[in-house]
Amino acid sequence: MDQGPPDRWMEFEFPFGRQRILIAAKQIEPRWLYPILQSLREFSKLSAGWDSYGAKPVRIEAAVAVLRIAATRLGEETVPPTVVPTPDGGLQMEWHGRQQHLEIQVGPDGAASAYYENATTGETQELNPVSDWPRISAWIGEFDQGRHNNAP
Repeated sequence: MDQGPPDRWMEFEFPFGRQRILIAAKQIEPRWLYPILQSLREFSKLSAGWDSYGAKPVRIEAAVAVLRIAATRLGEETVPPTVVPTPDGGLQMEWHGRQQHLEIQVGPDGAASAYYENATTGETQELNPVSDWPRISAWIGEFDQGRHNNAP
């Protein structure tokens, strides 16, 4: 039985400060890849005290964890999250709709926690640490389905 052509993969090194992250991706890059990489490129340049209150530089462990979460939990057409640095050297992935918000915080060690709020249903959940990744994937999928305008 012919299963069609095999997936084509590409590998490239992504500079992160003085270190490099090796990324392997399908030839057709997912919609979220370059927006996340652009954010990580900017955050890799942050030095200690970047927020003028003593924030730590973003750690490579947090950047790698964000890329792993994206690679394993986001579909090829997933709405890219906004990625922001946190003062402890971690990163936060955010999706915000009119009535719904999802934040996945990745600590400097790569450990993840999540907060979800749906103002329409009144549902709020905090997962610390994240143990229910299928639920996180379902929440992300709600933003993909166009049921929520990705503007606050």
